[in-house]
Amino acid sequence: MGLGRRVFLVSEDDQVKRFSAQQFDRLHSRDARLPELATKRIKYLHLLIATHDRRPTRILNIECGLLVFDRSGALDADAEWDKMKLAVNMIESGYVADDVPAVVNARHLFARREYTHKYRTPSKAVLRHVSEAICGG
Repeated sequence: MGLGRRVFLVSEDDQVKRFSAQQFDRLHSRDARLPELATKRIKYLHLLIATHDRRPTRILNIECGLLVFDRSGALDADAEWDKMKLAVNMIESGYVADDVPAVVNARHLFARREYTHKYRTPSKAVLRHVSEAICGG
C-alpha cells in the first residue's frame, strides 16, 4: 500500500476540476502564479489517498480550504495570514483567569466554528464528484 495526494479546485457551481499537487505546492511556496485567477477566491480540496499498485483505493483525509489570489495571480499573503491566525485560535490555551471564575474562555470554540464555516464545508455533490474522480464510483 502506498500514499498519494490529489488536489481539486471547486467552482462556484460545485464543478470539480483536478489540479496539479506540485502546482498547489508551488503556489504555497510563492514559486508560482496563476494570472488567470487574479483577484479570485477558489475553494479547494486536498486529499490524502491510499493506493495499491499506484491506483487509488480509498480516501484517507480531506482538507478543504480557500485560495485567495491577489492582483498578480499569487496567493494573497494577508488571506493566508488570516487563515493561519484563525487556525491557531482554534487551539484551546488552557489559560484560566483566577480572578474571574464566571467567565469561560470559549475563543477556540468560536474560532473552530468560523474555520469550519469558511474552509470545511464542501457540498455532498462536490464530495460525490471527488469520490468518482478518485475511485471511479
